[in-house]
Amino acid sequence: MSVDFLDLLPEHRTILEQALACYVADDRVAGVMLYGSLAIGQGDEFSDIDLNIVAVPKHRTELLTQAPETMRTFGDTLFVFRADHLSPTQVVAHYANHVKLDLDFVLSEELGVYAERRHHRIFKDSTGELAKVLEQSAALSDHYDVTSDQLLDLNQRFWPWCYSTAAKATRGELWEARAGLEFIRAWTLTRLAAWLDSMPPMGYRRIEQRVSPQWLAGWQRTLAAPQLEVILNGLGSLIELFLNLRQPFPDRLSLAFDRAAETAMCRRLMELGVPLSMESIERL
Repeated sequence: MSVDFLDLLPEHRTILEQALACYVADDRVAGVMLYGSLAIGQGDEFSDIDLNIVAVPKHRTELLTQAPETMRTFGDTLFVFRADHLSPTQVVAHYANHVKLDLDFVLSEELGVYAERRHHRIFKDSTGELAKVLEQSAALSDHYDVTSDQLLDLNQRFWPWCYSTAAKATRGELWEARAGLEFIRAWTLTRLAAWLDSMPPMGYRRIEQRVSPQWLAGWQRTLAAPQLEVILNGLGSLIELFLNLRQPFPDRLSLAFDRAAETAMCRRLMELGVPLSMESIERL
């Protein structure tokens, strides 16, 4: 397959061509596929080159061990590292031309099937497994339907997280509480915003372009410095936003939340200094 689609990103094209020349010709590799933003046509100069290197099972360990040195031959590297703490199958290289190459050494059965996968680009497929994954991905709908179980699980996690953050703030663990606020926003508001637009959640990834702007309104009020009043105010705003974004789902999914438990939790949060309105509590 040609890499002409990267003509406007010549530095990326150069590194990709080097990686393909190496791994496509390697008999220990059953398949090579480009995924991520470059593959789907949304890449820019800050995009990673994300490659699935589908290893012949008995050779994966060997390929992983050799990968750091191999990747240094593709260009002038700043540093190369094994991402063991995130994924034991990934090796990442940063090059002096600002390109980042991420190789994920997977087995064919580990390749995920999801709608976005249909746009990924195959450069080697000796077993036909990659083509099968793309075919299965193409059959999926772009419309994502959240389930009742997913929403209930998110809701059940949300309230204890809020209480823990408020408690840490009032205890004086301000940096910990600030981190908790960031965590809650990343795990709850981003999911609700995506679900409202019938899309799978992807955290903050391109959220400014992915979801309707109306769902992001007011998020800046949840930003907080490590100060007690600011954190509690931010948490109150976050809870208000959560309830507003959650509002359409009970009717959509024919479900009900435990309003008595949530009301009790809100009152407890108010006792800790979280500024919630009675209107919000009554809206539960």
